[in-house]
Amino acid sequence: MRPWAKLERDEDDRIVAALPLTDHCLDVAAAFLALLPAWRPALEAAAGRRLTELDVIRLAVLVALHDIGKVNWGFQARSTPGQPPIGHTAQVAGLLLQTELGPVGIQRELMTAATR
Repeated sequence: MRPWAKLERDEDDRIVAALPLTDHCLDVAAAFLALLPAWRPALEAAAGRRLTELDVIRLAVLVALHDIGKVNWGFQARSTPGQPPIGHTAQVAGLLLQTELGPVGIQRELMTAATR
């Protein structure tokens, strides 16, 4: 089964629809790009400069990856009735926060890379 992002269940808790994770990530990135004209002034103010096309592409990729933790087996097991409700954020936070740079360093590096 392809990794899913959203499930719809009926009154008997059976899955009646599933939105694939790739579709969800692409939808969210497309929504970000559609909203960018309204958000661009605030993003540029936060960056302290105009955003380049490369900045916009990098931000869209980061937005698309916002639910990447849903690919983990624990989260995907939620499609089976009776499985524990495993999340998807803490599992990815470990990748971002446990580095040689330390928590603050990696966040600074990510923000710097996203606005280069």
